[in-house]
Amino acid sequence: MKEKLEVLKAFLLFIIELIKRYPNLNDDIENNRLVCKDISQNLIKITNINLKVLNRENIPEEDRILVASNHQSFFDVFLLIAALDKALPFAAAQELYKYPFLGNFISSIGCIPIDRYTEDIAKLKEQVNSIYQHLMKDSLILFPEGECSYEKNQIQEFKKGGFMKINLTDATIIPTYIHLSKFNNIGRWYIPTNDVIVSFGQGFKPSDISDKKVSAKQLALYTQEQVLALKRNID
Repeated sequence: MKEKLEVLKAFLLFIIELIKRYPNLNDDIENNRLVCKDISQNLIKITNINLKVLNRENIPEEDRILVASNHQSFFDVFLLIAALDKALPFAAAQELYKYPFLGNFISSIGCIPIDRYTEDIAKLKEQVNSIYQHLMKDSLILFPEGECSYEKNQIQEFKKGGFMKINLTDATIIPTYIHLSKFNNIGRWYIPTNDVIVSFGQGFKPSDISDKKVSAKQLALYTQEQVLALKRNID
């Protein structure tokens, strides 16, 4: 019962943060990213998470980057934004845009809506192209598993869809591992507690893997191997 109360408390504080900071949003995307950075850092503090960041120096300052991370709960976004030097947009499940206030914040920082369950080929191509066009000019957070694993320290197969056309962008891929030592949950709503580690791996470009054209499937597999290596180093 105590753990469920902690989850409810965390969500209440999260909602309060969104409402309190909502008036600070405007048409300036950089301003909005600073607001979201501040919200993420505050959430880490008020939920008493001890966030440890490893190898932040692996993130190049000038390059456009694709942060490719494992995904255990909706809270992963806040952990990554708090761990990064600046807030980055992410490929977001389209249902998140339906939530009051949250949808406004997601839109305000340039996130990309993704329908994870569509089988419409035209829509899939549109989503792939949206990620490609975004990475041609900006950085992005991607959760290649496609959905939360909801299991502590388990990583599902990285889906190739998120890596299609990435080899055409020249973005640097940063394999990233989020380690949760403990979490509380109500159903699928998970809140990490105690120690959390975010480890950034060595960045690479598709051309670093092979002189030949690298397929999306190969890129997904290689990135997952790098994330699993980070996991082994921590576990």
